[in-house]
Amino acid sequence: FQAGNAITGPVTGNNVYLFRDMVSTTHGAHTLAFGGEANLEKDAQQVFLNNYGVFSFSQANKTAGRTSAAITDFFFGRPATMNQDVPVYANANYWNFGFFAEDDWRIRPGLTLNIGLRFDVQTAPVDVQRRNLNFSPGVQSTVVPTAPLGVLFVGDKGVPEGGAATKYDHISPR
Repeated sequence: FQAGNAITGPVTGNNVYLFRDMVSTTHGAHTLAFGGEANLEKDAQQVFLNNYGVFSFSQANKTAGRTSAAITDFFFGRPATMNQDVPVYANANYWNFGFFAEDDWRIRPGLTLNIGLRFDVQTAPVDVQRRNLNFSPGVQSTVVPTAPLGVLFVGDKGVPEGGAATKYDHISPR
Protein backbone atom coordinates (compact mmCIF):
# COMPACT_ATOMS: atom_id res chain seq x y z
CA PHE A 1 0.00 0.00 0.00
CA GLN A 2 1.01 3.64 -0.27
CA ALA A 3 0.74 6.61 2.06
CA GLY A 4 1.04 10.19 0.86
CA ASN A 5 -0.66 13.55 0.64
CA ALA A 6 -3.00 15.21 -1.82
CA ILE A 7 -1.83 17.93 -4.19
CA THR A 8 -2.54 21.27 -2.53
CA GLY A 9 -2.08 25.02 -3.02
CA PRO A 10 -1.40 27.60 -1.66
CA VAL A 11 -2.44 28.97 -5.07
CA THR A 12 -4.03 27.03 -7.87
CA GLY A 13 -6.38 28.19 -10.58
CA ASN A 14 -6.53 30.69 -13.34
CA ASN A 15 -7.94 34.03 -14.39
CA VAL A 16 -9.59 34.29 -17.79
CA TYR A 17 -10.15 37.63 -19.49
CA LEU A 18 -12.58 37.21 -22.36
CA PHE A 19 -14.08 39.35 -25.10
CA ARG A 20 -16.76 37.77 -27.29
CA ASP A 21 -19.19 39.26 -29.78
CA MET A 22 -21.51 38.11 -32.53
CA VAL A 23 -23.57 39.78 -35.24
CA SER A 24 -26.40 38.22 -37.21
CA THR A 25 -28.57 39.45 -40.02
CA THR A 26 -31.31 37.99 -42.18
CA HIS A 27 -31.51 38.47 -45.95
CA GLY A 28 -34.31 36.56 -47.66
CA ALA A 29 -33.84 32.84 -47.02
CA HIS A 30 -30.41 33.33 -45.37
CA THR A 31 -29.63 34.11 -41.75
CA LEU A 32 -25.95 35.02 -41.61
CA ALA A 33 -23.97 35.07 -38.38
CA PHE A 34 -20.41 36.27 -37.81
CA GLY A 35 -18.50 36.42 -34.58
CA GLY A 36 -15.35 35.95 -32.68
CA GLU A 37 -13.69 35.81 -29.33
CA ALA A 38 -10.34 36.48 -27.78
CA ASN A 39 -9.29 35.49 -24.32
CA LEU A 40 -6.18 35.67 -22.21
CA GLU A 41 -5.75 32.92 -19.65
CA LYS A 42 -3.38 33.45 -16.76
CA ASP A 43 -2.73 30.08 -15.20
CA ALA A 44 -1.23 30.17 -11.70
CA GLN A 45 -0.06 26.95 -10.07
CA GLN A 46 1.91 27.31 -6.88
CA VAL A 47 1.59 23.80 -5.56
CA PHE A 48 3.18 21.35 -3.21
CA LEU A 49 3.10 18.08 -5.08
CA ASN A 50 4.53 15.23 -3.08
CA ASN A 51 6.62 17.43 -0.82
CA TYR A 52 5.52 15.45 2.25
CA GLY A 53 6.64 12.29 0.50
CA VAL A 54 4.94 9.21 -0.89
CA PHE A 55 5.83 6.03 0.93
CA SER A 56 5.27 2.53 -0.40
CA PHE A 57 5.18 -0.51 1.82
CA SER A 58 5.41 -4.00 0.37
CA GLN A 59 6.55 -7.43 1.30
CA ALA A 60 10.31 -7.51 1.22
CA ASN A 61 13.10 -9.80 2.25
CA LYS A 62 14.35 -9.54 5.82
CA THR A 63 17.93 -8.77 4.75
CA ALA A 64 16.94 -5.20 3.83
CA GLY A 65 16.01 -4.53 7.47
CA ARG A 66 12.31 -4.95 6.84
CA THR A 67 9.81 -7.58 7.92
CA SER A 68 7.90 -9.88 5.59
CA ALA A 69 4.59 -7.99 6.06
CA ALA A 70 3.86 -4.57 4.57
CA ILE A 71 1.66 -3.48 7.49
CA THR A 72 4.41 -4.36 9.99
CA ASP A 73 6.94 -2.32 7.99
CA PHE A 74 4.45 0.57 8.09
CA PHE A 75 4.21 0.40 11.89
CA PHE A 76 8.01 0.27 12.21
CA GLY A 77 8.48 3.11 9.69
CA ARG A 78 10.46 1.05 7.18
CA PRO A 79 9.13 1.85 3.67
CA ALA A 80 10.15 -0.18 0.63
CA THR A 81 10.31 3.02 -1.45
CA MET A 82 9.90 6.74 -0.86
CA ASN A 83 9.83 9.70 -3.22
CA GLN A 84 9.49 13.40 -2.65
CA ASP A 85 9.10 16.47 -4.86
CA VAL A 86 9.99 20.08 -4.37
CA PRO A 87 7.24 22.72 -4.53
CA VAL A 88 6.24 23.73 -8.05
CA TYR A 89 5.66 27.28 -9.20
CA ALA A 90 4.14 27.72 -12.62
CA ASN A 91 2.75 30.96 -13.94
CA ALA A 92 1.89 30.69 -17.61
CA ASN A 93 -0.14 32.93 -19.88
CA TYR A 94 -1.71 32.05 -23.19
CA TRP A 95 -4.13 33.47 -25.71
CA ASN A 96 -7.07 31.85 -27.48
CA PHE A 97 -8.71 33.33 -30.56
CA GLY A 98 -11.72 32.09 -32.48
CA PHE A 99 -13.68 33.45 -35.44
CA PHE A 100 -16.68 32.01 -37.24
CA ALA A 101 -19.15 32.58 -40.04
CA GLU A 102 -22.31 30.59 -40.64
CA ASP A 103 -25.42 30.61 -42.76
CA ASP A 104 -28.81 29.18 -41.87
CA TRP A 105 -30.28 28.77 -45.35
CA ARG A 106 -34.01 28.05 -45.37
CA ILE A 107 -34.29 26.05 -48.57
CA ARG A 108 -38.03 25.43 -48.11
CA PRO A 109 -40.47 25.59 -45.14
CA GLY A 110 -39.51 22.19 -43.68
CA LEU A 111 -35.80 22.21 -44.59
CA THR A 112 -33.04 24.51 -43.33
CA LEU A 113 -29.38 23.97 -44.13
CA ASN A 114 -26.88 25.17 -41.53
CA ILE A 115 -23.35 25.65 -42.89
CA GLY A 116 -20.36 27.46 -41.50
CA LEU A 117 -16.67 27.55 -40.68
CA ARG A 118 -14.69 28.28 -37.54
CA PHE A 119 -11.06 29.31 -37.25
CA ASP A 120 -9.28 28.83 -33.90
CA VAL A 121 -5.82 29.67 -32.61
CA GLN A 122 -4.44 28.71 -29.21
CA THR A 123 -0.98 29.95 -28.40
CA ALA A 124 1.42 27.85 -26.37
CA PRO A 125 1.54 28.71 -22.65
CA VAL A 126 4.38 31.13 -21.94
CA ASP A 127 6.04 30.98 -18.55
CA VAL A 128 6.50 34.53 -17.27
CA GLN A 129 9.93 33.55 -15.94
CA ARG A 130 10.94 31.97 -19.27
CA ARG A 131 11.53 28.52 -17.77
CA ASN A 132 10.28 26.54 -20.76
CA LEU A 133 12.82 24.21 -22.32
CA ASN A 134 12.98 21.69 -25.12
CA PHE A 135 15.09 18.65 -25.85
CA SER A 136 16.76 18.17 -29.22
CA PRO A 137 19.36 15.36 -29.29
CA GLY A 138 22.85 16.46 -30.27
CA VAL A 139 22.18 20.23 -30.27
CA GLN A 140 24.06 22.54 -27.91
CA SER A 141 22.28 25.53 -26.37
CA THR A 142 23.65 28.95 -27.25
CA VAL A 143 21.55 30.65 -24.54
CA VAL A 144 23.03 28.43 -21.78
CA PRO A 145 26.25 27.00 -23.27
CA THR A 146 26.97 24.97 -20.12
CA ALA A 147 23.66 23.08 -20.37
CA PRO A 148 23.78 19.38 -21.18
CA LEU A 149 23.82 18.54 -24.87
CA GLY A 150 20.26 18.53 -26.23
CA VAL A 151 18.68 20.78 -23.60
CA LEU A 152 17.50 23.97 -25.31
CA PHE A 153 15.99 27.10 -23.82
CA VAL A 154 13.74 29.93 -24.98
CA GLY A 155 15.93 32.04 -27.26
CA ASP A 156 17.81 29.10 -28.80
CA LYS A 157 17.25 28.60 -32.51
CA GLY A 158 13.97 26.77 -33.11
CA VAL A 159 12.65 27.16 -29.54
CA PRO A 160 9.63 29.46 -29.49
CA GLU A 161 8.75 31.47 -26.39
CA GLY A 162 6.07 28.98 -25.35
CA GLY A 163 8.23 25.93 -26.07
CA ALA A 164 5.95 24.85 -28.93
CA ALA A 165 5.03 26.52 -32.20
CA THR A 166 1.57 28.04 -32.52
CA LYS A 167 -0.47 26.50 -35.33
CA TYR A 168 -2.57 28.80 -37.46
CA ASP A 169 -4.33 26.22 -39.61
CA HIS A 170 -7.14 24.96 -37.38
CA ILE A 171 -10.29 25.36 -39.44
CA SER A 172 -13.33 23.29 -38.62
CA PRO A 173 -17.02 23.08 -39.52
CA ARG A 174 -19.40 25.22 -37.53
